[in-house]
Amino acid sequence: MNTRDNHTNRSTRRAPIALTALAGAAVAATAVIGLTVSPAQADGLSDNLFGDHGQPQTSMHEKHAAEGQVRATDDVNVRRAPSTKAARTGGVVQAGETVPSTCKLPGSGVDGTRTWYRLPGEGKEYVSGRYVKEIDKVADCKGGNDPNAVYITKRTWTFSGPNTSDHATLPALQPGTRMHVTCYLDADRVAGKTAWYLVDNDEWLPANGVDLDGSQPQYCS
Repeated sequence: MNTRDNHTNRSTRRAPIALTALAGAAVAATAVIGLTVSPAQADGLSDNLFGDHGQPQTSMHEKHAAEGQVRATDDVNVRRAPSTKAARTGGVVQAGETVPSTCKLPGSGVDGTRTWYRLPGEGKEYVSGRYVKEIDKVADCKGGNDPNAVYITKRTWTFSGPNTSDHATLPALQPGTRMHVTCYLDADRVAGKTAWYLVDNDEWLPANGVDLDGSQPQYCS
């Protein structure tokens, strides 16, 4: 007689006993908290709790904590803001490496690409979309749901990224101009202020020379 067949047959015979014991345990547990279930319901309850292999199941949220993922198509520097003028963090995402990204937003252009991806964590870390490919959908960075706006108080410009060395948009904005604000970042310091506002047309506006119309916008995240 084949030994492997014997082992298989014995395992098959034991399976109903194990399932019955598990169902009984589930019935006993529900009795403690005052619930009444049948053995069949208890068997289904044990399946829901432990899945097919007797292990607690992981929720989809736990499996996919980040908003999305990007894969580097070339070695790419990690920077403190979505600008090629922003300081490097010292980190590099290697070609072929896949990393999570919490959201994406416009920044200074790199070979015609203005999309930048924010990396997770407490620090401010961004990589240019020129050197990464989105492999799991990444949401747009945004602030709160409440509308925010700023009024220009002195002649100023918007920039392609949150740095005065980035490309400036002409013509200059004149005092009294009102602009919608999506969110803000802390980046290049201008006249003692580090806040930059993401405004209309995906441009960046330094906080000096503007007044808020409403509450402080939320951080871009």
